[in-house]
Amino acid sequence: MKKHLMLAALLIFAIQACKKEEVVTEPSNPPVAPEIDQFKMTVGDTLYDPAMVSITHANGDISVESNYNNYTYFKIVMDENIDPDTYGVDASSPFRIVFSNSTMASLYYSTAGAVTITSHNLETHKIKGTFYATLTCVGQPGFKPLSGGEFNIEY
Repeated sequence: MKKHLMLAALLIFAIQACKKEEVVTEPSNPPVAPEIDQFKMTVGDTLYDPAMVSITHANGDISVESNYNNYTYFKIVMDENIDPDTYGVDASSPFRIVFSNSTMASLYYSTAGAVTITSHNLETHKIKGTFYATLTCVGQPGFKPLSGGEFNIEY
């Protein structure tokens, strides 16, 4: 009987020793939520980083609009099927940029520059890119340089 108890105890210890230990590890790079609805640019020497933007997806276009301090208006419009690449912003391009910094008294349109689409996912409706342009005033002489433009939006 003593032998059977000893053998049973050895068997239990052997089974316990063979169990695989579970190791729980933290991922080395935890997932980071993407920053969505981000938009900023510099016009002249002024950084525009609005807290809110309005994004519209209609009639084959994606439109991003913002008001800054109720006096500045900015809009960029692009084709909804745009592929990642670099595009001009002149009259024949798939991009249109409009800017006004005085309650729409003076409108500026893009006449030169570029938009670079770095990623565009048609299934998740997320698009990211950078842009710069020369904005020319309509109806009076003048232009404004636009630089450091960035967007990372979901439409």
